[in-house]
Amino acid sequence: MDFPGREVLCPFEIAKRLGCCTRHVQDLIQEGQLRAVDISRRNTNTDRKTIRVPIESWRQFLRERTI
Repeated sequence: MDFPGREVLCPFEIAKRLGCCTRHVQDLIQEGQLRAVDISRRNTNTDRKTIRVPIESWRQFLRERTI
């Protein structure tokens, strides 16, 4: 479930690894269950966000849910 050599992940990569849709990963981020960083520029005329999940946030997410 890990991504060797990576520092940040895109939501679609996490969704693919979990076998779910990107929307579900975005919901996890919005609910605060998965920490992420918005790297988009706020001084543009768009509401578009560019979200990245630090690899340590991903690993913590997995540790907290491993049974």
